[in-house]
Parts: sequence; structure tokens; C-alpha cells
Amino acid sequence: MRSISSSLGTTLLTLFACTALATAGCSSEENNDGNGGDGAADAGTHADGEHDDDHDDHDDHDGEAHDDHDGEAHDEDGHEHDMEPWSEHACVHFDDTPMSVDAGADLASAGEVSEFDHKLVAIKLMDAGDGTFKGVVKVIVPEMGHFHIHLDADAHLHIHDSADKEIEASASITAQEQLGCAKVAKMNMYDLEVMTYEFEFEGAPAETLLMVIEESAMHDGDDGHDH
Repeated sequence: MRSISSSLGTTLLTLFACTALATAGCSSEENNDGNGGDGAADAGTHADGEHDDDHDDHDDHDGEAHDDHDGEAHDEDGHEHDMEPWSEHACVHFDDTPMSVDAGADLASAGEVSEFDHKLVAIKLMDAGDGTFKGVVKVIVPEMGHFHIHLDADAHLHIHDSADKEIEASASITAQEQLGCAKVAKMNMYDLEVMTYEFEFEGAPAETLLMVIEESAMHDGDDGHDH
């Protein structure tokens, strides 16, 4: 009887132990399943975040591309405007009767040019001794502005202000498709103030150099001038 009771007790203990272990195993698996679900959720969230970031990046890219495209289109429009025939308005004046001025060796001996707007000026230069001609004239600018200086020859032009500082040209054009006038060989652009400037010419191929000076505003719409 004691043997049977002992055997029964052992069996019950074994069953109890197995039950306890099975319960613990289930809890462990449930915990693992729970953690796995959180990890999957985290992964899903991460994937969603990456997708959102990619979407934002795509939006940013689209925005940048759109802005750049608009900017380039605007620049292209401006560039096309800059390619207009710059000497087209001045061209008719190269058939006018010019007013003449003698160039000097320096500012003290230079002839004077005033009231130059829409007028043809014939500058008589001096022999440079190398097969070209040179000389200096004084040009009185009555108002501040952006000026186009049209020449009938590709001569070098250096402009100095009253403090003897050289004024840099903002552009120099010699291509006929941009000039739009066969009578003009060169056009320079300058920002000038109200003062007397020294125009120094060098490398002219002939003794007489023809020049027309116009304000750039004259190219924008009707200037009211009778051409």
C-alpha cells in the first residue's frame, strides 16, 4: 500500500511539474509573440517613416525641380532679351550728317562732345605710327544712366572719370547678329554719372571714327524721338 501511495505521489508530482513547465513555456511563447508583434509594428512604423521621408524628399525634389525650371525659363527669357539687335535703333543715325570733333593727345587738348543723344559724331583721330589711329575726346554726360556707345570700327575704347578712374564696360558686343546693323562694328555698355569723361580711342583702322551714344532706356518702348 505504501508502495502504491509512493508511486501515486511521484506521478502526481511529475504531472504537477510538467503542468508548471508547460504553463511557463506558454507564457514565454506568448511574451515572445508579443515582442515579435511590437518589433513588427516598429518595423512597420519605420517603413512608414521611411516612406514618408521618401515622399517628402520626392516633394522637395519636385519643388526644387519646379523652381529651377521656372528660374531657368526666366533666365532664358532674359537672355533672349539680351540678344536683341542692340544697334538697330542707332543704325539710322549713321546716315545722318555728323558733327565733327578733333581728338587730342590728352584731355587738355581733346575736343569736346556734348548734346550727343541720337547724334552722329565724327571723331578725327591722330596717327599712332603703327598703321592705326588714336586720340582722346571729352564727353559731357548731362544725366546719370546706362549708355550704349556704337562705333563704326572695332576700336579700343577706354573711359576715365574726373578722378582718372577707368570705367569698365558692362558688355562689349561685336557680333553682327546681336548688333543688327552692318554700319556698326562694335557697341559697348557703360554706367555713367553726371560729369565730364575722357574717351580714349586706340587701334582704330581709319582716321575718322563714327560714334553714336544712346541711353539704354531708349531701347525700351517709344522714346518720343523722331528717327
